[in-house]
Amino acid sequence: MKLFGKRINDESSMTRGSANIIYEKDGELWIGFHDEFNGDMYPGGHYEDMILALSKIKTYEDFGLVMHRFNKEHHAYDDFSIYHKPLNEYLELVVEDNTIDLGREYYTYWFSDYVFFLNLTGRDFNFKTKRVKIGPEYIRIHKDTIVTFNYGVPVGVYNQDNINEVLQYKAG
Repeated sequence: MKLFGKRINDESSMTRGSANIIYEKDGELWIGFHDEFNGDMYPGGHYEDMILALSKIKTYEDFGLVMHRFNKEHHAYDDFSIYHKPLNEYLELVVEDNTIDLGREYYTYWFSDYVFFLNLTGRDFNFKTKRVKIGPEYIRIHKDTIVTFNYGVPVGVYNQDNINEVLQYKAG
């Protein structure tokens, strides 16, 4: 399935990607993440397959199962791992107003060319994006929404239950 039309990079691209889920556990915000995928994670490559994979996740337990399946189908890393941490511990700062600043130490926390987030919390979540020419912008997503970024610049926002419904993101 090609959500975005033709391939934008050639088949030998080493474009990296990683997925994250934000969820609540015992009233605390947590993040699930995994080892980075290296290769073809751009639109027209495995990007659409990652969106499809994230659309199947309903709980944090699903995240590991779905990402291991994605790894097996697309990369086959032998030592692929899934991680879960409290969000404030992972980011080593207090996440205020449910906002993640993608411009803050991007290469320390996110690093990949394409970063995918799924909000499984009952709260709206904000992302402060990197906008080189027009300054930072905030994107607010609701529960069961997938948002994607290319080096912190917004790429797309998708309804998890209907990924063909590309959502307009709202400034926060």
